[in-house]
Amino acid sequence: MDPRLFYLTLGNVVIGTGTMVMSGILDPIAADLGITVSAAGQVTTVYALAFALGAPVMATLTGRFDRAKVLAAGLLLFAVASLLSALAPSYEVLMAARMLGGLAAAIFSPTAVAVAASLVPPAQRGRAIALVFGGMTIASVFGVPLGTWVGLALGWREMLAGLSVASLGAVLALWWGVPKGLMLPPASLARWGAALRQPGVGLLLGVTAFQIGGCFVLFAFFGPYLGGVTGLATEGIAGMLFVFGLASLIGNFAAGWAVDRFGAGRVTHGAVALTALSLLALMGTAGQPVAAGLAIILWGATVFGINTAQQARLVEAAPDYATVILPANSSILFAGQALGAALGGVVVAWGGLAVLPLVGGLVVLVALGLSLRAAALRPA
Repeated sequence: MDPRLFYLTLGNVVIGTGTMVMSGILDPIAADLGITVSAAGQVTTVYALAFALGAPVMATLTGRFDRAKVLAAGLLLFAVASLLSALAPSYEVLMAARMLGGLAAAIFSPTAVAVAASLVPPAQRGRAIALVFGGMTIASVFGVPLGTWVGLALGWREMLAGLSVASLGAVLALWWGVPKGLMLPPASLARWGAALRQPGVGLLLGVTAFQIGGCFVLFAFFGPYLGGVTGLATEGIAGMLFVFGLASLIGNFAAGWAVDRFGAGRVTHGAVALTALSLLALMGTAGQPVAAGLAIILWGATVFGINTAQQARLVEAAPDYATVILPANSSILFAGQALGAALGGVVVAWGGLAVLPLVGGLVVLVALGLSLRAAALRPA
């Protein structure tokens, strides 16, 4: 693998930590700001919406600039947003700061994946995408459990301040390791339209939306779910998040290998089916941490593998439009997160935490149907 990919991966570790860690610390946020857990969960919704709306806009606005400068600017903005979140005096200010963080992530992550796909030959593309996107899964192994522990034991504001410092460190590493003068074909309205008209692309984006949306019905409230339904204390919640993250890391890199060997379509079908199965299996594990842990391991091992396979699948479907279609997929990914988190908030308010896996699993089954339909139109 090209060593430059590792600097892109590091940036995604920071972005991934900031994206996912909030789900583990909703209880102290709610207590500090005097709001409900359901309302606190909507910090995930606004972050995801900012990413979803910002990814295509930022791809268009920054398309003619040096990719190294764009990547550094995204991480710098993420550091500022994390610091503002840590200092937020009210729920409204926190929501605004999280929106800024989502916009910063929308600048960095799609650009990092597009750069990774451009640095390697086609035969290595699946593994390159898996490595860079693997920064998200590395975050779920180390950053999210550590951040959750800090947020629950020391304070959520301290955790976000530390994330800001880590973002600045990632900027320095990226600036040193990624070559300057790296240009990719710029996005435009014409290229967006042409990319979305490629056969099967609309269905593939639907797969992304429904699979991540179903997962975020539960994941947006994962900390409260683990404590309130599974019955874990602070250390147990952090430990379960570590197990989930470790399974995600293994699953992500296994998916990268499997995509190059068996094809992105087959990997997507299998991973989506197992994700739905793992969520539905959680329904019978209330008060049973061991049984819940087994289902969560299966969930973690498959959910990030889907994203790796989907990105490779989209590049295969529209190879001349990678710099457009990957930001589009990232936008849809976070739109699905926003909708899933919003739906999860409704479920918590009306049905309680215990119902989250059932609703999430049913939504993921829709993604499986779309994936099979896309394969019928364009075998992969």
